[in-house]
Amino acid sequence: MAEIDAQKVKLAGGQELVLRTALPRDAWAVVDFRKHAAATSRYLIAQPEEYHRSSWQERSHLKRVLKTEDQVYILAEDDKGDIIGLITTQVFRRKRTRHIIEFGIAVHSSWRGSGLGSLMLEELIRWAETVPSLEKIELHVHANNVGAIKLYQRYGFDIEGRRKAAFKYDDGTYMDDIIMGRALSRLKTL
Repeated sequence: MAEIDAQKVKLAGGQELVLRTALPRDAWAVVDFRKHAAATSRYLIAQPEEYHRSSWQERSHLKRVLKTEDQVYILAEDDKGDIIGLITTQVFRRKRTRHIIEFGIAVHSSWRGSGLGSLMLEELIRWAETVPSLEKIELHVHANNVGAIKLYQRYGFDIEGRRKAAFKYDDGTYMDDIIMGRALSRLKTL
């Protein structure tokens, strides 16, 4: 089972929150959070109207993720139990790439800049280091998301590539996709 131990953590500003594994019972709240994140962030690929997974489908998906050893969904809850952050992971199932996990992260608009992203990223790295089959973590980030790029670099992620004009915004402008990666301790070479 791919789970993290639920834990209370404190942000630099003193706010207490809980980091834990997303469970099937969280499906409705996860769907709601994903729609909010898509509506309030320019840096997510999916737009709110493109997120079509029902709470029942999300519940089934979360059940499948829990049955794997190499995927995890990490959520952050505020003191009222509302989801304020979510990390989702995906493992490539092809034999030559299944040592790599890719993740996405979203933080509620009212919690951005609070240090929540750092805490969640630390937990993801900690968890990934315990999974024997994983050797590398990868992500994609919009080239103009300078704050996120700096955050990832602080945690050992290197820029590994660039896809030019990979994202097209509603106003017709384009943005490059930066591909970043970080070796886990068991990776023999990079």
